[in-house]
Amino acid sequence: MTEFLLSHFVKGYPEVNDPQVRARCGNLAGLVGICCNLLLSAGKFLAGLLTGSVAISADAVNNLSDASSSIITLLGFRLAARPADDEHPYGHGRTEYLSGLAVSVMILLIGAELAKTSIQKILSPEPITTGMVSILILAASILVKFWMAITRIKNGTELGQKAKTYMDQGLLVPDELVVDLVVDRVNQDDCVNGYVLDGFPRTIPQAEALDKALKELGQKIDYAINVEVPDENIVNRMSGRRACVDCGATYHIAYAPTSKEGICDKCGGGLILRDDDKPETVLKRLGVYHEQTQPLIDYYTEAGILKEVDGTIDINDVFAEIVKILGE
Repeated sequence: MTEFLLSHFVKGYPEVNDPQVRARCGNLAGLVGICCNLLLSAGKFLAGLLTGSVAISADAVNNLSDASSSIITLLGFRLAARPADDEHPYGHGRTEYLSGLAVSVMILLIGAELAKTSIQKILSPEPITTGMVSILILAASILVKFWMAITRIKNGTELGQKAKTYMDQGLLVPDELVVDLVVDRVNQDDCVNGYVLDGFPRTIPQAEALDKALKELGQKIDYAINVEVPDENIVNRMSGRRACVDCGATYHIAYAPTSKEGICDKCGGGLILRDDDKPETVLKRLGVYHEQTQPLIDYYTEAGILKEVDGTIDINDVFAEIVKILGE
């Protein structure tokens, strides 16, 4: 069944090393999961009604919430990916957070209702009957869940599904799982000659977990490159940004100025300095960055693999310096 679905509904399969094909496999796994959870929910609701079991009904609600949260999250991501427009000059990124809030509220409401029903059943117990139909439904649900697990593993999406369960609940993905995701990715064929990790790890626990995972595979981090730019330069660069309130186009007063000061070249709208680019905001973000990054700099310095690059020089020269380090 798995091979049939992949070969008929995933364009480019079995070239799973292609990122687009992998994305299609993940989308298919998500859609199959939604359909299966809806079917399981309906079956378990029927079994719960036939037996009078709150536990089976609660499990049905669990399947329904899994399907609903997946649908809401999928819609949230799709809406968040839409480009900026007149009413949303900075894009639709907040839709993702709203979808997460909706999922959280839904889970809380369902949990409260199930808790209420369970208490009522405890105070006023009712006989539970178990018939062959309910047993068959539960057995079928076990088999379907087992097949779903095998399908996800075969698609290479089991780690992503684990991460998704945390993200759907608005929780941070644990460091161990993030490291597993990174290691899984760098073990693909296109990384056999090397790879660059940008922005990861960010903390000492992440760095230690990554080193441990790579060591078990007989690999290691060769270089940690720190592109050093003084805070003053960063503040000047960020505070020089300007954004059009109408079309969302971005400019810089020094490096990418508009033809007419304060007027967008694309639509003629007015330009503003976004709150995120204001000097005081940038300084706060830099404070957090240094607090998190300095221990990492010390960590990789002690490991003897830290390399410094001057980030104030021309961008082409920065690139050349990094290439020179990687070629050592």
